[in-house]
Amino acid sequence: MIFKKRKKNEEDNKQWYSLVVMTQEEVDEDKYSELSERIDAHVNNIGFTCNLIRKNTDLEQLISIDRHIETASDPCYFLIPINNDDVEREIKLMEKQHKWKKFFGYLRPVDYFEAMEHANLNWDTIIYSTDNPEGIIQYLNDHSM
Repeated sequence: MIFKKRKKNEEDNKQWYSLVVMTQEEVDEDKYSELSERIDAHVNNIGFTCNLIRKNTDLEQLISIDRHIETASDPCYFLIPINNDDVEREIKLMEKQHKWKKFFGYLRPVDYFEAMEHANLNWDTIIYSTDNPEGIIQYLNDHSM
């Protein structure tokens, strides 16, 4: 047989999540790393992590976020499922908008990162929020495949 059938990998079906740590004020990098690493140490399906600073966020976005979260503590953690189709669509849209940059190889990794960030931070798909990192760990362990 020339072609081997690709074996299904358990990782292919795993649901990945974006973890958002929302704080009132700007947090130094060490504190932010400590907050996110507390969760990363116990689960392995966090694909994207970001810090959202409430005072620097657009009012329209805050209203959308507040509609979907159950707590407004500081810090507040919430999960958004990553949809690979949305990520691919945002990357193709970005490449289409900057087709000459892509053609000449001038698209930077930052451009791709921004497209992925836009796809991964869809506030309407927040599935869980808490003021406690152990709650995120418990939720992910309960809902992992």
